[in-house]
Amino acid sequence: MKTILIIGKSDLAKAIENKHARIPSPSHECATVGRPEYDFSKQEHCDRVLNDFPSPSVAINTLGTLTDNYWDSFVSNYVAPAYLTLKYYEQMSEGHIINISSASAWWPSYPGMHHSRFCYSVSKYTLSEFGKHFNRVTIDNDKNVTVTTIEPGAFKSKMSKQTGFDIGRVVDAIDIVMKTKSQHFSLIKE
Repeated sequence: MKTILIIGKSDLAKAIENKHARIPSPSHECATVGRPEYDFSKQEHCDRVLNDFPSPSVAINTLGTLTDNYWDSFVSNYVAPAYLTLKYYEQMSEGHIINISSASAWWPSYPGMHHSRFCYSVSKYTLSEFGKHFNRVTIDNDKNVTVTTIEPGAFKSKMSKQTGFDIGRVVDAIDIVMKTKSQHFSLIKE
């Protein structure tokens, strides 16, 4: 059975779940995990996800927060996704791990930037660099596991105050990388 695990309960996670839950198939399953059941700022909650969902076919990390709590920003945007990627990569013999980063990784700082935006951008930059590391790891390894980083620009969500392009374009990008096994995908403008 193909299992898609969506990590996070963001607007993007809901859009992915809505699309994949519509696929009628006895060989297809979709699960979404996040707060309040799992607090990804805590390692023991990440470990619980790994135990509760030990072998997804596809794990899609949609974690992302823009907050004045800088600790939560770094942990939720980088530490938890990196930890889950490393652990799932160790556990999987085949599959696909997709991390949603951000196009803000391309310019992590600019004049007048608020500290919360800077922490968000730097944490997403770090997640994108982590993805580049995994591009090398997967080439040097004979496992049939792909790790993909997607860097979307601003899309309509609560976090972006509903500005940017349609969230469906990000869901489409996820479907493209699931089919092509691309390791990196940037989505900046319409």
